[in-house]
Amino acid sequence: LAAAALFVFGVVCLVVPIRFDLPGAAELQPVARRNVFASTSGVVSEVHVDTGDVVNEGDDLLTLRNTELNVQIKDLEGRLSVANEQILDYERQLLRSGTATPQERARWGSELASLRKQTENYTTQLKLLGERKKELTIRSPIAGEIVTWDARRLLRNRPVTPGQVLLTVADPKRDWELLIHMPEDNMGYISDHQQIRPTDLEVTYILATDPGQKH
Repeated sequence: LAAAALFVFGVVCLVVPIRFDLPGAAELQPVARRNVFASTSGVVSEVHVDTGDVVNEGDDLLTLRNTELNVQIKDLEGRLSVANEQILDYERQLLRSGTATPQERARWGSELASLRKQTENYTTQLKLLGERKKELTIRSPIAGEIVTWDARRLLRNRPVTPGQVLLTVADPKRDWELLIHMPEDNMGYISDHQQIRPTDLEVTYILATDPGQKH
């Protein structure tokens, strides 16, 4: 009888499926979310938003300060101002050059052409630096909500480099997804199930803010 009972128990274990749960930490996040990157180097001088703030696409999020860039702009503006004053001086000399020799007039014309070329170069450089200065104001790529935790304290006076993630903006009004961080040792069970029965797996999750309720 004992052998028969053991045999029946073994058959039942092989034939009757039982529930097999795999636990893992998870994150419930909106599908529509975008990371906000720094496109230039600098120090965060102003944080216009904080965690939970609702923003529209294009709203100002952060303002960076780049001392080196400001110095370059001031230096070029000074050079451009000096060059423009010199151009005015040479133009006046050419207008009043009734007694000047042809050699003097030729020299003044050559200097004038050189100065005009310099002003063109300075203007082009200032335009490029102006584009870089615009990048110091970081704007929201999408409409949504700031989900970075303690964003204002985290970013204030913080030095940043190009490509660094500063904030995350998500749209909670659209679809959400559950990202499960499954331990590698358990992934074999999931792979086996998908090969034998390629259907969606049932997932039960508990929110950290509401641990008494299963979803």
